[in-house]
Amino acid sequence: MKLKELPYVLGIRPGVRVHGSEVHDFDLPREERIQYGQWLPLEQPKTIRQGAVDALRTFLRPGDVAIDMSAHHDVFCAPTA
Repeated sequence: MKLKELPYVLGIRPGVRVHGSEVHDFDLPREERIQYGQWLPLEQPKTIRQGAVDALRTFLRPGDVAIDMSAHHDVFCAPTA
């Protein structure tokens, strides 16, 4: 048994941790405003550039839905319209 599992064995459930977030806006040359949600305090602020969005657009088209299922955060996580 791992030490972190001990509270569960003893019937103790840790409380829910709630992390805040901030929304950052980016006005790119060929896009409408793009918003990026930064989880606090776990993540450092990022800058979204037009080149990164263009790379995503090579395989995502308008109307597509993309879900980021990575652990924590991802450098290339940006909404697409």
